[in-house]
Amino acid sequence: MKQIRKKGLSIFIIFSLLVAMTAHVPFTFANESTLLLNTSFEETEAPKSGWDQLGAAKWSVWKPTGSPVVSIAKDASRTGEYGLKITAAQSARAAVSQDVPVQGGKTYQLSTWLKTENIVSGQGARMRVVLYEGTQQLGLLYSSRLTGTNDWSQIKMEVKTPANADSIRVQLFFETGTGTVLFDDVSLQLIQPATSIVIEESETTIKEQETASLHVKMDPADASSKISWESADQTIATVSNGTVTGVKAGETTIMAFTDNGLYATSTVKIIKNDAIERPEATELDLQPKELQLESGQVRLLQAIIAPANADAEKLVWRSSNEAVASVRKGLLEAKSSGTAVITVETEDGRLKSESQITVTDAVQDEYDQLRKKRESLMTGLDSYDPSNERMNEMIESQTKSAEALWKTMFKNNDRSFLWFDFASTDDSADIRDSYRNLTIMAKAFANKHSSLYRNPQLLKDISEALEWLYQNRYNENIAQYSNWWHWEIGVPNELNSLMVLLYDYLDQEKVHRYLNVVDHFQPDPTKSGATTPEKYREALGANRIDVSKVVGVRGVIVKDAGKIAAARDALSQTFENVTEGDGFYEDGSFVQHGNIAYNGSYGIVLIEGLTDMFELLSNSTWKVTDPKVTNVYDWIENAYEPFMYKGALMDMVRGRAISRDFLQDHQAGHTIIKSVIRMAQFAPEPYAEKYKSMAKYWMQEDSYLDYFQNAGNFRDITLAKQLLENQAVTPRGDLDFHKTFASMDRVIHSKPGYAFGISMYSNRIQNYEDMNDENRKGWYTGEGMTYLYNADLAQYSDDFWPTVDSYRMPGTTVDTMRRADGSGEHRSSEAWTGGSTLKNFGTAGMSYDAWNSSLIAKKSWFMFDNEIVALGAGISSNEERNVETIVENRKIRNDGSNELVINGEKMDFSSGVQNHSVDAKWAFLEGNVSGADIGYFFPEGKSLNIKKEERSGAWKDINYGGPAEQIKRFYTTIWFDHGIRPNDDTYSYVLLPGQNQEQTSQYSQKPDIQILRNDPSVQAVHDVMENIIGANFWKDEKQTAGPLTVYQKASVTMQEKDGVLEIAVSDPTMENKGYIEIEIDGKAFKVLEADENITVENTKPSIKLKVNVSEAKGKTFTAKLKMIPSQKGNSPNSIR
Repeated sequence: MKQIRKKGLSIFIIFSLLVAMTAHVPFTFANESTLLLNTSFEETEAPKSGWDQLGAAKWSVWKPTGSPVVSIAKDASRTGEYGLKITAAQSARAAVSQDVPVQGGKTYQLSTWLKTENIVSGQGARMRVVLYEGTQQLGLLYSSRLTGTNDWSQIKMEVKTPANADSIRVQLFFETGTGTVLFDDVSLQLIQPATSIVIEESETTIKEQETASLHVKMDPADASSKISWESADQTIATVSNGTVTGVKAGETTIMAFTDNGLYATSTVKIIKNDAIERPEATELDLQPKELQLESGQVRLLQAIIAPANADAEKLVWRSSNEAVASVRKGLLEAKSSGTAVITVETEDGRLKSESQITVTDAVQDEYDQLRKKRESLMTGLDSYDPSNERMNEMIESQTKSAEALWKTMFKNNDRSFLWFDFASTDDSADIRDSYRNLTIMAKAFANKHSSLYRNPQLLKDISEALEWLYQNRYNENIAQYSNWWHWEIGVPNELNSLMVLLYDYLDQEKVHRYLNVVDHFQPDPTKSGATTPEKYREALGANRIDVSKVVGVRGVIVKDAGKIAAARDALSQTFENVTEGDGFYEDGSFVQHGNIAYNGSYGIVLIEGLTDMFELLSNSTWKVTDPKVTNVYDWIENAYEPFMYKGALMDMVRGRAISRDFLQDHQAGHTIIKSVIRMAQFAPEPYAEKYKSMAKYWMQEDSYLDYFQNAGNFRDITLAKQLLENQAVTPRGDLDFHKTFASMDRVIHSKPGYAFGISMYSNRIQNYEDMNDENRKGWYTGEGMTYLYNADLAQYSDDFWPTVDSYRMPGTTVDTMRRADGSGEHRSSEAWTGGSTLKNFGTAGMSYDAWNSSLIAKKSWFMFDNEIVALGAGISSNEERNVETIVENRKIRNDGSNELVINGEKMDFSSGVQNHSVDAKWAFLEGNVSGADIGYFFPEGKSLNIKKEERSGAWKDINYGGPAEQIKRFYTTIWFDHGIRPNDDTYSYVLLPGQNQEQTSQYSQKPDIQILRNDPSVQAVHDVMENIIGANFWKDEKQTAGPLTVYQKASVTMQEKDGVLEIAVSDPTMENKGYIEIEIDGKAFKVLEADENITVENTKPSIKLKVNVSEAKGKTFTAKLKMIPSQKGNSPNSIR
């Protein structure tokens, strides 16, 4: 059983875009049998509160933008006397609404009839449902939409209410635009839809002209859903109400689907019925009669038999000159210059037809060479090794996928879609997905090692499907709808790939006609929105690479030198490091969509696309020669390597991609490994050697996911195998570094055995991104969430994101309000986010101002050698809700057996009580594997809340397009409860990665750290063992922590060792247009080193520094001083 994504049909649609919008007043629960009132608008009233001319009782009007006319009118009626009319001469938005009490956890069907005239709008006319619990908005649901001019049509949608919902607001919506819409006969009914459907006969075999009955089983058995039947190929078998009739020998798929979007399939095989009398064939005609080809081209000849039902099961094909042209089952291959006669005849020789073939030798030009190079890079077939078991598995898997798609593709002449799953006419993703399916089929067809290689019927079906898509879904006369990306990047990429794969099999007229549409939607490699003037814009970041690749590859196929050159030149814009907006920053940050940290998603797209283009154009007339390309080589080390941990790519820079079940952190990491290995093939030294070293290390260390099992290209497998076998390449080894990515509010602290990451946000960077129904519960992933990577390489893979408690992300301080999916995307009001880096240590902080809440806090992290110290101060809120700080939320073994020890006492959860509150000085959590233990030290000894629980969830919960299957995982969660309306509360804890129980206990008795201050003005920690001080100064005023006095907002990390003081200073606010003044209680002989932005004004009797941070963008500046040895009488605050 599958779920249909039928956005554009009249079956249903559910889009949840959870945005707070209008006020909601609670009301008494009414008799549910009434549901909607005045559904045909016959009960009218004088206009008021937004109504124009005539109003409708029980309905209210909302006009957020423009001046639409909203009225009850006689000319808007479908039935009865009146209907609802909304019209806008100029751009406007309006809705007519009614609030309805509902039961939580139930399903309702909402429908309306509507008629449209000249609606010009991105979202058109549709229905929207707002879900509520009391006055708290829980989410939004949308129906399919109508634009343009349409006669009366009914649209329906299912409304599945959350368990806690108690009311909904039904809205008849005219989305921003112009035109007129009429609504009438609205209905809301409580239904019991099917939750699953299966055809009991998974396979059936019958003879021609015989019938068989298929039976559907729905759950629940008394479901209200209605069932329809379809045959994927009516020339093989037809179906009516479950009765299948065989038409001719072959195999097809029969589908049963419900009106609420479920479907099931059955394979039906039709065998020849020898009892049927068939007429004798009287005519045989081979088309075309003449054909001129170049060597290497392949065409499908068509043998037409009359009558159509004649008994002519076998046809014999021959070529008069196999050296010139060969033929197999109608598939003709031109081999060398000359002429040949292709003959087809019946087996008994009674009927025969011929075609004259003329072949000329193909002349390969540079475009052809590049096209073939593109095909080789795309398929990797040149690297196929028949002795490689993994490659053979890949071919078998790819063939099976192609066969399954072929079997379920609708081939009927009157089809309105190619696949049930992608039948929408208002969701552009279905166009891209249809083309993508054809690409999968074409790859199998063009793969000489596949059993589908050059299958004539497969070529025919792919060719006809391409033409159907051109005529019905993607041509120059169709206006963009839904997501621009599909029109300008997604579909063009698939079409380019298809034309590369099928170039020798299709007429040039078709190739150019299909690719003319690509040029229509994406003609300029520097711009997006060519067919939407109001959205015409510069293409930036990863999108710039995507559009350049679209234009460049198309230019290769159609042999357009100007387009190839333009695409190459457009790449140069991405080589530049930016200082704002989308792109790479000098510190290694990568930002997309203006303010989202995206090294691990759009950054992957960018580096993959650049690698593709570099390889494609290398050694050609259009090779990349821009000297700034060295920046690209630097990015690997500065922007990608820091976020890789033993083959996994850290989720803190993957944005909404964390919600994709098929792209968890190790799969994403392997895309980086692939690109790094590819770049090593053409990058100059010393880059190439570095790339090989790091890639080899990642592959060897990734014990969670085998790179070869995850690879999808023969060439990538071969290159990786060669690298691992190359003894001259030494694996890089563990990293020991600390880095502040100030331009995207991220921090990485990496040590042998573990890596620690912090994901923050500010008035520059957004907290998280929810888009296209992805990452619906990412609320706190950028609000100080911390990640601890260790030997447990499955921690953030193995279905972490759909099962973790999204309200309790490690490191965060949260108001425990209920959240709607997708709510709270925002930038903070606070500028103070960032940190300072001193060698391989560092300090980070975030001034926190919670969304939709009065909660504020100052949060700091101090990352030393063997511990990470976390401090919170000024935690205050006026809300009547608890505030929590999450110390840990870690996925543990599936049986929950990990030991959890508090103050030396093993916690016992056997009683079934999940939550424990204890006063803790230290804690120990046993890791899932050796090397994954974690110790915790609590300097203040505050009360802790501890939970060990089995949690369940589905990827669909966080990504509406994901699988709905429930998954279970065990978690241990540790948090501080600051209570209701906390005032100036604090917290402190120390993470001890890799420490066992005994080591943690010993640390608690003699900790290496001392908290110098933890208040809303300063947070500072002294690592006594390493003699390091980290301090965050939150105010522009004189403040002192230990030996350190600072006069402006700043982050400082300093260490005195072996008579040398090193200090690192930054302005995390990026708003100081002048200096940071610092005074240190100590004396120095001299300045050994100092960045040019640092002025050392005094070295004794105290050290005074002045740091110019104007336009520094959060950068850390450092200085090194030779200290005067400590003497008796020094200040007790002296760092020595």
